[in-house]
Amino acid sequence: MLSDQQTRTLVNVLDTLIPASPQRGMPGAGQVGVADHVQQAEDFLPIVAAGLDALIDAGFDALQPAQRADALNELEASQPGFVPLLVFQAYQGYYQNLATLEALGLPPRPPHPLGYEVEDNDLGLLEPVRARDKL
Repeated sequence: MLSDQQTRTLVNVLDTLIPASPQRGMPGAGQVGVADHVQQAEDFLPIVAAGLDALIDAGFDALQPAQRADALNELEASQPGFVPLLVFQAYQGYYQNLATLEALGLPPRPPHPLGYEVEDNDLGLLEPVRARDKL
């Protein structure tokens, strides 16, 4: 588990990676509890904790939003796995979040077992592939 300070910093990092968009009605990743999703990925927590500690030491939480992006870029040079790992976890948690789904106009539910409407496609486009010899 992360400390309270690490969790606060993680929320700020998540809001930097996926900021709110009031014009589109989209919440920031830190605002919708994605930090909880990140903390459930226990295999990655040591990397996340080390990156957060480095950001805490650099005064990340006191920075303005534009400066926070620069701080993440600087950290990437010294801890190359931190940002990509966190981006992957953030997007997973963000686009599974019910508030995000509602903001996107999707029903606030998992895609399965009910699935989503998929528009019909022109399956004739597959004919060149079907006509090829088997490998």
